[in-house]
Amino acid sequence: MRVAILGPGRLGASLATLLRAAGVDVVTWSRGAEVPVGVDVYWVTVRDGAVQEVAALLPPDAIALHAAGAHGPELLGERPERGVLHPLMTFPGVDVGIPDLRGVGARVDGTPGALRAALTLAECLGLRAFHIHGDTRLYHAAASLASGHLSALFLDASAVLARAGLAPEEARALLLPLAIESLRRVAEAGGVALTGPAARGDRATERHHESALSHEEALLYAALSKRIRNHRA
Repeated sequence: MRVAILGPGRLGASLATLLRAAGVDVVTWSRGAEVPVGVDVYWVTVRDGAVQEVAALLPPDAIALHAAGAHGPELLGERPERGVLHPLMTFPGVDVGIPDLRGVGARVDGTPGALRAALTLAECLGLRAFHIHGDTRLYHAAASLASGHLSALFLDASAVLARAGLAPEEARALLLPLAIESLRRVAEAGGVALTGPAARGDRATERHHESALSHEEALLYAALSKRIRNHRA
């Protein structure tokens, strides 16, 4: 199988590296270059808003996939073979780190030929393919909450700890085991595994914390405390 990765940014460059390591023949394309020919599958990995523009450059009878998690195959326009292959993983870029995709979920969808191509690529990468039968916007929103939003919250927590007198990198390193174990526990057991003052109804400690935080941080803390109590109810 010869695969063209269209858009070698953080996602595309990482996927190209992983596919090559799996023995797949990969070519990459950047805006302004000629679209590769003699390709079995075109995988469009540009930002969501540019997928349609790039798809319009492809041969009309080619198998095309995109990696825009919030959208269906129709984002690729009217073509006989169109599909989706969206790995449920964060890709910070090859300079930061390439994730291990073995066992990672990947949303697949599409016409028969495109779906077969998506499943083949998923298998090459070690991904666990699955279908979403409901609203794909909810799927992608959930992924964003569990990745970028959760990571931003971790950075906020690290910044608060750093203000207590630690170096930022030390604060992140100290909080990481706590964050990982907390996530693992709730992933296994649900809301019953939530801990801390909000989980045990300790409003006095919550108010004590909020008095030390900035106004914006205190609002976020209070909102999340309410979410914790709802999950424990």
